[in-house]
Amino acid sequence: MIDLFKGELLRFRLWAAAACFANLAVLGFLSRMVDLAQQPIVVYQVFGAVYAAAGALLGMYQMGSYRKPNQWLNLLHRPMHRLQVAGALTGAATLLLLLAVAVPILLVAAYQDSLTARVVDTRHWPLPVAAWLIAVSGYLAGAYAMVANRRYSFAAFLVPNLFLYSQASGVAMLGVQAVAIAFLAMLLAIAFKPDPAAPPHNPLAVLAVALPVQVGAYFLAWVLGFGVELAWTASGTHPLNMPTPPKGGSIEADRAEGKDMLLLGIAGSRDPEAAQWREQVALSDVYTVYPLRSLPVRGSLTNLSPLELEDGEHNVRWVFSS
Repeated sequence: MIDLFKGELLRFRLWAAAACFANLAVLGFLSRMVDLAQQPIVVYQVFGAVYAAAGALLGMYQMGSYRKPNQWLNLLHRPMHRLQVAGALTGAATLLLLLAVAVPILLVAAYQDSLTARVVDTRHWPLPVAAWLIAVSGYLAGAYAMVANRRYSFAAFLVPNLFLYSQASGVAMLGVQAVAIAFLAMLLAIAFKPDPAAPPHNPLAVLAVALPVQVGAYFLAWVLGFGVELAWTASGTHPLNMPTPPKGGSIEADRAEGKDMLLLGIAGSRDPEAAQWREQVALSDVYTVYPLRSLPVRGSLTNLSPLELEDGEHNVRWVFSS
């Protein structure tokens, strides 16, 4: 197992070194232009998507090279358990991703903290770990997609995609990523067998394999619904495109001003004082208070928006630290 682990490290060492230097160069260049620790959340999402894609490509290439029938038989017909073989391959890839993804982020954060006046909070230091976990989840999804049955293995890519919809933040988000990695590792362990195309027979294994497929079915239904929305919009019959939206719908309520919204609310009222209410609404000043969404959370790894203010008059930049 150790020899196979070392062999995989030697096999991809140049690619990992090149990815590490490329990542460090990009982060270093951007850190000279902007404060990476104070960027809005969309910047972090772009970097996370790149790291997940890089991990997926590594998993697909590594397992795809072994997935050929002769090489697959030669790989598994060794004097050790199949899970030991899988552990050697995935362990080496995980270590390589640590070098290529987490180490450059840690170096840039250390540089910014020690050699610049920019703020690096305690909440920023887990960012290398978060990026590494995202890359590992992409790697496991790509490895499972190449090893398992091709009819449903692609659904594993939806598991890292769920990070975008998670409401967790800070250390809790690291826990969510760890759970996703554990689930993907279990899927890979189920499929890593002499005949990977054969369906599992254990009921728990069947349930684990079926879960991402079920999520994929819901995702496909959402995509089809989105396509219907696009066709509806293209035909000009969508309520969003109508000059006058349908009465009583959410589009009408969304476009209504404060007074109009109050009048819509009591339009069907049978209360004897409803007429007086309408008169009072027409004569009164109505102020709209919009609900607060996406509020910042203490300890969050990312920012909803940059936490800095520029005082141009005194040439001072104020950065909120937490």
